[in-house]
Amino acid sequence: RITGVLLALASILAVYYGVSLLRGRRAGMLASVLLLTFPQFFFLSRQATPDVYLLTTLGLSLLFFVVGTHGPPKRRTIHLVISYFCFALAYLAKGPIVVGAIVLTTLAVVLLVRLDPRWLWRPEVREPVLRLGSVVLASLVALVVLRPPRIG
Repeated sequence: RITGVLLALASILAVYYGVSLLRGRRAGMLASVLLLTFPQFFFLSRQATPDVYLLTTLGLSLLFFVVGTHGPPKRRTIHLVISYFCFALAYLAKGPIVVGAIVLTTLAVVLLVRLDPRWLWRPEVREPVLRLGSVVLASLVALVVLRPPRIG
């Protein structure tokens, strides 16, 4: 269990370091204290499950990626290398599910941030999307209503 506690302490120190680089020392201290006060984080770090390894390494990977892309330019390479290393450790902790979660989450965030929502309301885009949505909705309703009866 000491490993989970040490990883939680590493997370708190990394949050302080990353946020203080991006927003200042006061914001870094506030962010690390807030992380420390989350009950889920506290209890997860004291359990002997692989979830604490995943939580810490994945969180550190994302934190150092943000610091590497938005932080000081002279340390950009080292932060991105640390991010990649933490991502590799997260992969070792839980397996391929991490890759899917990271790729899908990253794509969703990029689409939400960079996409102009007005293109959805153009008639040549709106009509096929509505047709596809109605087919998917009808299929889901059919699966729920017409499911075979359970035996036993």
